[in-house]
Amino acid sequence: MTTWVQSLLSGLVGALIGGALAVVGALLGARRQARDTVTMARQIRREERREAGLLASKAKVAEVVKVCDTAFRAGERVPDQWRASWATMYDAVEQLRLLWNADVSAKMPDHSVVAAYGDVRGQASDCASRLGTPGDQRVPAAGPQDFQREAGRLLMLLGELGKAIDGQLADLDAPSV
Repeated sequence: MTTWVQSLLSGLVGALIGGALAVVGALLGARRQARDTVTMARQIRREERREAGLLASKAKVAEVVKVCDTAFRAGERVPDQWRASWATMYDAVEQLRLLWNADVSAKMPDHSVVAAYGDVRGQASDCASRLGTPGDQRVPAAGPQDFQREAGRLLMLLGELGKAIDGQLADLDAPSV
């Protein structure tokens, strides 16, 4: 073969190899970009679910705190009616538990909120064992002072839960680095 034919074939082979490598590189880049897009979309959906869970929790906790605070104050004003006040508080906290179990817990990866909710549930359980539950046949030997102590602690823990939720919502609004 002549040198110009060899030169032409050498250039053609180089161009074909370069073109094939460019196509392979483009395909690999497109595959990675698609995978990164899917990962980012999943992360966005997860953050949206988290935010929805936090907002639903915030609304329910605010409602429960309002109901419990009103019932607690009524129990303080009329000590003989503490059982009715406790029943109102118990029902409100039970509504929070239903929301948490049915919807929010699956969306809540925030350890501070989960821990604060666990404290509320633990105190609600302690209150129920010491003060009784609505419709309970047994009447515990509790009195107004027990109600004030136990229900007051429950109210304080509900406030802490609200603060934990607010903190996580503030973190969502903070610019990411």
